[in-house]
Amino acid sequence: MKDAGVDRAILISYEPGDILPDLDGDPLRIDVDKEYFIGAYERYPERFIWFTDGIDPRRKDWMEGVEDDISRGARGIKMFPAYVSTLPSDPRYDVLYRRCAELGLPVIMAFERWNDPNLGACMCDYGEFLSRFEPVAETHEDVDFLLTHWGCFNWLDRRMTSSKPPFPGLELLVDLINRHDNLYTDIAVIAPDIGGANDEDWPWPTALLMLERLVDGIGSDRIMFGTDWPWTEGYCTYSQMVTMISRGASFLGSEEKGKILGDNAARFLGLS
Repeated sequence: MKDAGVDRAILISYEPGDILPDLDGDPLRIDVDKEYFIGAYERYPERFIWFTDGIDPRRKDWMEGVEDDISRGARGIKMFPAYVSTLPSDPRYDVLYRRCAELGLPVIMAFERWNDPNLGACMCDYGEFLSRFEPVAETHEDVDFLLTHWGCFNWLDRRMTSSKPPFPGLELLVDLINRHDNLYTDIAVIAPDIGGANDEDWPWPTALLMLERLVDGIGSDRIMFGTDWPWTEGYCTYSQMVTMISRGASFLGSEEKGKILGDNAARFLGLS
């Protein structure tokens, strides 16, 4: 972070069971637990903002775990509904959304694997999937939601086709965000995901084209920079992801770059 000029970052306390589909079912690919991440947050509180995860309403005591993490300093929630075979609109989540509204906690809503046929909540049509989420945004308008990875419209089997112009699915995401003031999105892992799908190197021109169209659609006020590290290891460096925006995104003015690289996240996190 220091080398790349990043002041603060969101630290998410993954345990293997929380993201098992991303580990190809092998929990040994990650050898740390939640306490490791909490220890890092407690050691560097001026650098890390801790978001808890492992949100699984199938467990009887799941909200007790959330409350415990909040008491230990968690500043937000990250949810992976598909990973626990649910949709964001599952009524069991309502108690969590209401608690977040009470405490002013933002939610990172992972849309990853919305179309994974190996998971119980799989949906095949992206528009239908977004329509199932929209009641959450409407009912819980006092909660700010970050929809990960430009809404994941190019996830899994859609990666190659949707990662190229005209970016099928992008317009649906734009329309959804424009209907709700409490929705944000991010560009974490944009370099390996869209740039990689097009076999590009820095500054990943097709990824930048998608970002340009996203800015054209929703403006620059609700788009956040992100890295998705460590999943980017071996493909691009932390600094390259920053300079992709600071030097490569010529279509952005200095104020817009400032919003995407930090100002919007500060507002989302309640730091400004």
